[in-house]
Amino acid sequence: MRFGVFLAVMMATTAMAASTSALAQSRSTVSLSEAQAAQRNTPAPQRRGLRLNDRGRWGLDFNLNQPVGRETEWGDVEAGAYYRLNDRLRVGAAAAVSTPEADPARAPETNGRAQPRVRLETIFKF
Repeated sequence: MRFGVFLAVMMATTAMAASTSALAQSRSTVSLSEAQAAQRNTPAPQRRGLRLNDRGRWGLDFNLNQPVGRETEWGDVEAGAYYRLNDRLRVGAAAAVSTPEADPARAPETNGRAQPRVRLETIFKF
Protein backbone atom coordinates (compact mmCIF):
# COMPACT_ATOMS: atom_id res chain seq x y z
CA MET A 1 0.00 0.00 0.00
CA ARG A 2 2.76 2.43 0.92
CA PHE A 3 4.66 1.56 -2.21
CA GLY A 4 1.58 2.33 -4.35
CA VAL A 5 1.10 5.75 -2.74
CA PHE A 6 4.79 6.50 -3.14
CA LEU A 7 4.66 5.47 -6.81
CA ALA A 8 1.57 7.64 -7.44
CA VAL A 9 3.22 10.69 -5.83
CA MET A 10 6.38 10.20 -7.89
CA MET A 11 4.39 9.91 -11.14
CA ALA A 12 2.39 13.05 -10.33
CA THR A 13 5.58 14.98 -9.54
CA THR A 14 7.18 13.85 -12.80
CA ALA A 15 4.11 14.85 -14.80
CA MET A 16 4.02 18.30 -13.19
CA ALA A 17 7.73 18.85 -13.86
CA ALA A 18 7.30 17.86 -17.51
CA SER A 19 4.34 20.20 -18.02
CA THR A 20 6.19 23.08 -16.32
CA SER A 21 9.21 22.65 -18.58
CA ALA A 22 6.94 22.50 -21.64
CA LEU A 23 5.29 25.77 -20.61
CA ALA A 24 8.66 27.42 -20.05
CA GLN A 25 9.82 26.41 -23.53
CA SER A 26 6.65 27.69 -25.22
CA ARG A 27 6.99 31.23 -23.77
CA SER A 28 8.36 33.74 -26.22
CA THR A 29 11.14 36.04 -25.10
CA VAL A 30 11.45 39.63 -26.22
CA SER A 31 14.69 41.54 -25.93
CA LEU A 32 14.86 45.15 -24.81
CA SER A 33 15.95 46.34 -28.26
CA GLU A 34 12.97 44.59 -29.89
CA ALA A 35 10.58 46.24 -27.41
CA GLN A 36 12.11 49.66 -28.07
CA ALA A 37 11.85 49.16 -31.84
CA ALA A 38 8.19 48.19 -31.51
CA GLN A 39 7.54 51.27 -29.38
CA ARG A 40 9.21 53.53 -31.97
CA ASN A 41 7.07 52.05 -34.75
CA THR A 42 3.83 52.68 -32.82
CA PRO A 43 2.22 55.90 -34.03
CA ALA A 44 2.17 58.49 -31.25
CA PRO A 45 -0.91 60.66 -30.87
CA GLN A 46 -0.44 64.09 -32.38
CA ARG A 47 -0.36 66.97 -29.94
CA ARG A 48 -1.21 70.47 -31.05
CA GLY A 49 -0.96 73.47 -28.81
CA LEU A 50 -1.26 77.21 -28.59
CA ARG A 51 0.86 79.22 -26.18
CA LEU A 52 -0.11 82.81 -25.41
CA ASN A 53 2.34 85.38 -24.01
CA ASP A 54 5.40 83.16 -24.46
CA ARG A 55 7.90 85.95 -23.66
CA GLY A 56 6.33 87.27 -20.45
CA ARG A 57 6.30 85.87 -16.92
CA TRP A 58 2.70 84.62 -17.17
CA GLY A 59 1.48 82.44 -19.99
CA LEU A 60 -1.48 80.37 -21.13
CA ASP A 61 -1.39 76.99 -22.87
CA PHE A 62 -4.13 75.31 -24.86
CA ASN A 63 -3.39 71.74 -25.98
CA LEU A 64 -5.23 69.20 -28.12
CA ASN A 65 -4.17 65.55 -28.17
CA GLN A 66 -5.37 63.90 -31.37
CA PRO A 67 -5.84 60.19 -30.65
CA VAL A 68 -5.17 57.49 -33.21
CA GLY A 69 -8.04 55.11 -33.91
CA ARG A 70 -10.89 56.95 -32.18
CA GLU A 71 -12.80 60.20 -32.26
CA THR A 72 -11.65 63.25 -30.30
CA GLU A 73 -13.29 63.58 -26.88
CA TRP A 74 -13.47 66.33 -24.26
CA GLY A 75 -10.65 64.68 -22.33
CA ASP A 76 -8.28 65.34 -25.23
CA VAL A 77 -8.54 69.13 -24.78
CA GLU A 78 -6.46 70.75 -22.04
CA ALA A 79 -6.01 74.34 -20.83
CA GLY A 80 -3.30 75.56 -18.50
CA ALA A 81 -1.39 78.51 -17.13
CA TYR A 82 2.19 78.91 -16.01
CA TYR A 83 4.46 81.41 -14.28
CA ARG A 84 8.09 81.74 -15.32
CA LEU A 85 10.29 82.24 -12.25
CA ASN A 86 13.48 82.62 -14.30
CA ASP A 87 14.86 81.38 -17.63
CA ARG A 88 15.31 77.86 -16.29
CA LEU A 89 12.28 77.38 -14.04
CA ARG A 90 8.63 77.46 -15.02
CA VAL A 91 5.78 76.41 -12.72
CA GLY A 92 2.30 75.76 -14.05
CA ALA A 93 -0.87 73.75 -13.95
CA ALA A 94 -3.26 72.39 -16.55
CA ALA A 95 -6.82 71.13 -16.34
CA ALA A 96 -8.99 68.99 -18.60
CA VAL A 97 -12.39 67.32 -18.48
CA SER A 98 -12.28 63.59 -19.01
CA THR A 99 -14.83 60.86 -19.37
CA PRO A 100 -14.82 58.40 -16.47
CA GLU A 101 -13.55 54.92 -17.25
CA ALA A 102 -15.93 52.10 -16.46
CA ASP A 103 -14.78 50.03 -13.49
CA PRO A 104 -16.21 46.51 -13.74
CA ALA A 105 -15.98 46.09 -9.95
CA ARG A 106 -18.28 49.07 -9.28
CA ALA A 107 -21.96 49.48 -9.91
CA PRO A 108 -22.68 51.92 -12.76
CA GLU A 109 -23.36 55.46 -11.56
CA THR A 110 -26.49 57.30 -12.61
CA ASN A 111 -24.73 60.67 -12.74
CA GLY A 112 -23.04 60.79 -16.15
CA ARG A 113 -21.04 64.00 -15.65
CA ALA A 114 -17.37 63.95 -16.50
CA GLN A 115 -14.89 64.33 -13.66
CA PRO A 116 -12.29 67.11 -13.87
CA ARG A 117 -8.66 66.16 -14.33
CA VAL A 118 -5.85 68.39 -13.03
CA ARG A 119 -2.15 68.14 -13.86
CA LEU A 120 0.61 70.12 -12.13
CA GLU A 121 3.74 70.82 -14.12
CA THR A 122 7.24 72.03 -13.32
CA ILE A 123 9.91 72.34 -16.00
CA PHE A 124 13.61 72.58 -15.21
CA LYS A 125 16.05 73.43 -18.01
CA PHE A 126 19.72 72.57 -17.59
